[in-house]
Amino acid sequence: MALVGSSHAQHWLGALQKAAEEGNYRVLSMTKSGCVLTTNDSDRDCTEWNKNLIKELDKQDVDLVVTTADSSTDVNGQIDPLQLKQYLNITNTKTPIMAIRDNPRYEFNVPETLDKFGEQETINKMNAKQRLPKVSKWDQLEQKPVNTKYVDYTSYFKENGKFAPVIGNVIVYMDKGHISNSYSKTFGPKIKKDIEQYFKELNH
Repeated sequence: MALVGSSHAQHWLGALQKAAEEGNYRVLSMTKSGCVLTTNDSDRDCTEWNKNLIKELDKQDVDLVVTTADSSTDVNGQIDPLQLKQYLNITNTKTPIMAIRDNPRYEFNVPETLDKFGEQETINKMNAKQRLPKVSKWDQLEQKPVNTKYVDYTSYFKENGKFAPVIGNVIVYMDKGHISNSYSKTFGPKIKKDIEQYFKELNH
């Protein structure tokens, strides 16, 4: 399987590697920081990377593409139609997609705030305003992309109904919005189960 997209896809690598250890499959990391899936980016490098990605997926024997479903930077925004177009380019290579809902992002460094002000104050700051749309951008789509499974792990970023900086003694974030590798790894069993469930659905 291939993990594709920007750094917000990249931070799921720990989870996929953990799942792969037990599931006996190989994970290719085909990510580029700052380059989201699109058919046309204002950054020419990213447009080029997106084009090459499709060629590479066509060439490699990839059974599943894992990527991010949306971006949580703009709570009221929509999923970019050009991203959905690139999804179609991927599924046209006969490769299904598993799209993970983006986690909340903050305008402050979570571990630094935790270090300076302690856990309770950090929890308060993390929950002071709405970080994700109430109805996910994916669920707002009138027409969902074909051969694409959407997974939402938002609840795993919360404790007692609130977003938290530490869950199960593991620091969740490494900066303002990327999850730590240690926390990513804790998703291994969950993501493995979801992947296997998806393959079952595809093979029916």
